[in-house]
Amino acid sequence: MNFSSLQRILTTAIISGVFAGILISLIQFVTTIPLITEAEIYESQPVASAPATDAHTEGHSHAAAAPAAHSHGDEDSWGPEDGLERMTYTVISNVIAGVGFALLLGAAMTMRGRDVDVKSGALWGVSGFLVFSLLPAAGLPPEVPGTVGAPVELRQMWWFLTVACSGVGLAMIVFKSSWIWRGAGVVLLLIPHVIGAPHPEVASGTAPASLAAQFAMMTMITSAIFWVMIGSVSGFVLEKLRALS
Repeated sequence: MNFSSLQRILTTAIISGVFAGILISLIQFVTTIPLITEAEIYESQPVASAPATDAHTEGHSHAAAAPAAHSHGDEDSWGPEDGLERMTYTVISNVIAGVGFALLLGAAMTMRGRDVDVKSGALWGVSGFLVFSLLPAAGLPPEVPGTVGAPVELRQMWWFLTVACSGVGLAMIVFKSSWIWRGAGVVLLLIPHVIGAPHPEVASGTAPASLAAQFAMMTMITSAIFWVMIGSVSGFVLEKLRALS
């Protein structure tokens, strides 16, 4: 990978990451953020056992490798105030996440060594969604404020294991022609889920089960949009840069 390739990756990551981060923030303002705000009302109430609200995500966050969201812990932990401050921090966090994920995606596209356009870029985005969001969420779904989960460190370890196994496994399935390699890829995909995601002995939370389920669904939808935007815009920018070179 030469210097010009690095320049293209960086340029593409900045453009696609900023675009996707701003777009997904606008979507979150009318989808997940109102749900978080509603869940915070219940968070001040005593925690009650509620198996149906058992929802978790990497590092006790609300975004499932998508766009940033509100973090919650004890009552003394800092968090942005509702209104302009929360909106500002949401946009900044989403843009930073977008650029970071776009760098990973751009590097993978470049290392693959094939020309990328909008359509193939979108497929790369779908792959990113599978690896960083959907497959980890199969074990640790996105959670609303007030949900009691397993220790953060255990969930983070399981999330990173799942991302690593999913990324390598999916690459083996897609890019290898041998059924042996593809079979090994399937095994890698299954390993984290066979081990099992960490969960508390008794699932509990303050928010209603319907609210937790709605939040998990909307988070997955926004995450999918986020990743497809990153992939398709990256493909578009790389195609234009290739035409100019």
